[in-house]
Formats: sequence, C-alpha cells, structure tokens
Amino acid sequence: MEILQYVDHIIQNILGSHFPEDSITINNSFERILGGADTEIFSFSIKITNQSNPLPLVLRLYREGAVMGVSKREFETLDQLYNAGLSVPKPYGYADSDNKLKRPFLIMELIVGEMLSEIFFNSKTDVEALMLKFIQNLVNIHNVNWKDHLSILVPPDIKSDPYQVIKRFMRRPVELIEQYNINELKPLITWLQKHLLEHPLDKIVLIHGDYHAMNVMVKENGDLVTIDWTNIILGDRRVDIAFTIVAMGSASDIPLKENLVKIYEEITQKKIEGIEFFMVLSVLFNLMRVYSMLFNYEITNENDMTKATMIGEYGQYVKYFVNMIKEVTGLEFPQIEKKLEI
Repeated sequence: MEILQYVDHIIQNILGSHFPEDSITINNSFERILGGADTEIFSFSIKITNQSNPLPLVLRLYREGAVMGVSKREFETLDQLYNAGLSVPKPYGYADSDNKLKRPFLIMELIVGEMLSEIFFNSKTDVEALMLKFIQNLVNIHNVNWKDHLSILVPPDIKSDPYQVIKRFMRRPVELIEQYNINELKPLITWLQKHLLEHPLDKIVLIHGDYHAMNVMVKENGDLVTIDWTNIILGDRRVDIAFTIVAMGSASDIPLKENLVKIYEEITQKKIEGIEFFMVLSVLFNLMRVYSMLFNYEITNENDMTKATMIGEYGQYVKYFVNMIKEVTGLEFPQIEKKLEI
C-alpha cells in the first residue's frame, strides 16, 4: 500500500506544527509491522533539517468504518498520559477518516525495542521476574492520578450505582442480542445479570482496556512502554486484570489466573475477588464480534479483513475464551462451537 500518496500533506501539516523552524522530508518506506482486527501499524521516519539522525515514527491506521473520533480520542489520551509522566509513546497528531484513505490514523513515537510477548513466550528469560515487572506496570497504570491528569475521561457515578461499570460493559451486547434476536447468547446475559450484584465497585481506577504482552514494549534499557490506548476508560481494576489473564492465557502454559492475581495482590495489598466473573465480562463484546463474523457482519460492523484476523490469525485466542466462558458459566454455544470446530 502506497500510504504516502494518500496522506502526504496531512502528515506534513501534523509534523510541521512540531518542527516549525525546520524542513521535513518523509521517508516513503512505510513498513507494516503489526496488524489486528481493528488497526494496522506502519513504521516510517522523517528527516529534519539540522538533525543528523532520522526521527522514527509510527502510523497507526484504524480500519475503514471505525467509530468517528477514535483517532482524536486516542491522541488526546496519549497526550495527557505522556504529559503526566506515564511511560507511553509520544503522540504527534491524528487525522479523522476525511482523507483519501478513508481511514483515521494516529502518528506517534516509534518505541525501539521488543514486544514483551516475544521475550516472555519465546525465550528462557526469568519468567517470574518478567511477570512481576509486567504486573507492576499494570499496577502503575491503575495508580495514575486520573483526576489531575485525565480530564478527557468521565468517571462512573459509583455512589449512586456501584454496578455502573459492569452495566456499561453489558449495555451494547444486550442491545445487539435483543435487536438481532441472538438466542444462543441470551443465556450468557442472564448468567451475568444473575451474578452482577455480587461485584460492586468501591474504587475507580484508570483502565487500559487491552493490557497484554503484545501491547507492552521493552526498551533496550529494560524499561516498559505501554501502547494501544484505544480502549482506555475509568472503571474497575478487575476488568483489566481479567482481560490480561484471558488474552495471554491462550499463548501460555503458565497458570496465569492464579499467578497474576497473586502477584497483583502482593504488590497492592488488595484482595481481588470474583475474577472469573470479570474474565467472562471482559470478553463479552469480543464474543459478540465473533458471532457477527461467523453469522452476520452487520451486527458489530465486521468485514472479511476483521474476520480473517480475529478468526484466522487469533483463532487460538478465540477458541480459548469461548472454552473459558463455557467452563466458568456451564453454558454451551453449539452454533459458534460448530463454526469454530471446538
């Protein structure tokens, strides 16, 4: 894909505002370094006059049909996190989908290093020490003073409703299940509603929303940098912890549920209750997306590309979380299981 021919002037304008006294030349070699169901990541660089070394950057390209404002929201989030001193890539600018690519994008710093997943799963590194560092990083995110640094985020009103965060996660899936009369998933909503009142929220924290080893970079000096802040919200720490367990569980033989919760509790001196409920809740919308990919793209606005990525490239993860939901809830999903050959 010749990206530059579509967005050259937009990138020039974005980066020109950061280097107003200099001339900028964009390297046309955009290399695709990562792809997911919702975004593609390309690396490129720019040459700035009076600077000897090129500046390495990332273009995060959202899928066509992405929610309006997604690039603006992630830029503003990263900007506030970066200025608050959290270890995140420096953002440079964004564009909505009103460009020749018809896709929103974000430009940010390229972190030079390795994905934590490459080290964690493919080497003989001290896994225990690495896991401790990884979880400490999650604790650091949850400890961010969001009241002072993240004006973009609106906190839930847990005084009037301590279950508001759970209900928010359930709202859209419930609407879609009713709208499209998805009988196979109705018992799961009933199960969640039955157990909802067992899990009130007593403290609001910053939630990454997609925290796993592929979204953490390890720099050459060993520091961790957290990337992909599209799903950031204020809510319940257990959602982040649970999603991390599920997202990484499909790629590891380590008993993550026990180990991750234990280490988190030791660091924070806080008891984590009801993690299995939140494991199910954390992948509820992903299950909706899988159903949509298998039976009706319209439900969650899917397409051939998102299906190929989610069901194909991340098929092991999908099968893992479907089996996890079955194990925790005791429910069966015969149509989904047949299609996935579970």
